Amino acid sequence: MTVFNIAVTADTVCPFCYVATKQIANAIGAYKAKNPASTSEFKVQWHPFFLAENPPKPSVNKRQYLIEKFGAEMLDRIYSSQEALGKEHNINFSKDGIIGDTKDSHRLINYGGTKSPEIQRKIISAVYKSHFEDGLDISSTETLSKIAGKAGLKEDEVLNWLNSNAGVREVEEEAAGARAAGIKSVPNIVVSGHDIGTQRDVQSFLDVFQKVEEVEKV
Repeated sequence: MTVFNIAVTADTVCPFCYVATKQIANAIGAYKAKNPASTSEFKVQWHPFFLAENPPKPSVNKRQYLIEKFGAEMLDRIYSSQEALGKEHNINFSKDGIIGDTKDSHRLINYGGTKSPEIQRKIISAVYKSHFEDGLDISSTETLSKIAGKAGLKEDEVLNWLNSNAGVREVEEEAAGARAAGIKSVPNIVVSGHDIGTQRDVQSFLDVFQKVEEVEKV
């Protein structure tokens, strides 16, 4: 039996990271369909990254923020590219919304991971959808606690936890460690020591899965 350890370093306001959640799920599904008798396991570990070292506090209008960062013409091209990518992966990218500090969203993802992989998966999916499709403020502890509630956790307990300092140091240290390790862009995906790179189609994952299996057979 092979255990595929998939380490994902990502930020929750990164559109390509949202797409990566779909790509990983599709790749795992393709492997299982191709190997129905396999007992191999997939363990996905999520690690925080801050795209903005000085994010807006409090949160601001996302479109205006991105216009100031990229310019209106460049932003239109970015949105066009996102729309095409979204159609490919069943994501309805919104051009509107709110953007701010992602630290608390990473704290919630880590918190979900202490409960179960399935709860963490639900939280990750909902955090990305809330930001990119629903235009919600994922820097808001109220928004995040509602996400946690829908994932099966007690909303009031999570809200109290988020409003404390619990998990802050761990997220900050892990994000700093990612940059210190040389990670400059996300998503960064490594499968059992093999870097997926920027070509994240299903076949690229399947090729790496095969490499991992071959190494374990030696």
